[in-house]
Amino acid sequence: MYKKIAFGLKGLIESRDDVFSNYSIAGRSAGGGIAIHLALTHGLNVNGLNIACPGFNYNALLENGQFNENINNKDIKKIPTRLCHTINDQKVSIDESDKLAELLKGFKNFQYYRIEKATPEDEINHRFQLELLSELV
Repeated sequence: MYKKIAFGLKGLIESRDDVFSNYSIAGRSAGGGIAIHLALTHGLNVNGLNIACPGFNYNALLENGQFNENINNKDIKKIPTRLCHTINDQKVSIDESDKLAELLKGFKNFQYYRIEKATPEDEINHRFQLELLSELV
């Protein structure tokens, strides 16, 4: 579903290049999954990609030929990318982000913030974290 939503958003953004010409994208949870598809599956030309506790299906992503082709594209590998996830996130498992980080570590400007918080509360964990917000690209 995120792939389809991202495809529609990409069309909208590209049709309005008078408005969208120099931008980065950020997404959290489902928005993080959509951001992944916008930049890495559909190849939206962004200046930076910032993702917090993304909701996505890692195995489905790997089965996506377009995604696999794009993450090996030298131009896409130049996109500054930040990924952030807390270990205690109860809504989205950090395991998916750990696997995604392995795929993205070959990007030229990639940083993964794997954060431990003292509490399992989602109001604290399932959010953009200060470490990511202070390093947005």
